[in-house]
Amino acid sequence: MELGMPAGLASVVLQSQAFFTHILAYGFIRERINGTQLAGMGAAGLGLCVIAFSLGDFGSPKIPIAALLLTLLGAAFWGMSNIVVRLAARVAGLQGRPFGMLILVVWSAPVQPVPRFD
Repeated sequence: MELGMPAGLASVVLQSQAFFTHILAYGFIRERINGTQLAGMGAAGLGLCVIAFSLGDFGSPKIPIAALLLTLLGAAFWGMSNIVVRLAARVAGLQGRPFGMLILVVWSAPVQPVPRFD
């Protein structure tokens, strides 16, 4: 947001994590993408293009490209985390143990403040 991404638009662009989740699930865990999902991804991709190429005053881009790319990168990492959670649930199921989201949150909580130690 410091680079010029409006907060409301950032929340819309971050929802592209669903787009990334489908692509990553196909690539990493071989989940199939059906026609309805593909159509939705196409519509979402067109919407992202409209957002990316919208022009502001004097024909300049409304959103700085760096801000848009960083927001899309955040959505991609969110999609990756969705795949990690799905794989963790599969591993727990293969081991005959229940998968608890509380345990996942508790064990991942110590990792979150690490980038702030600058």
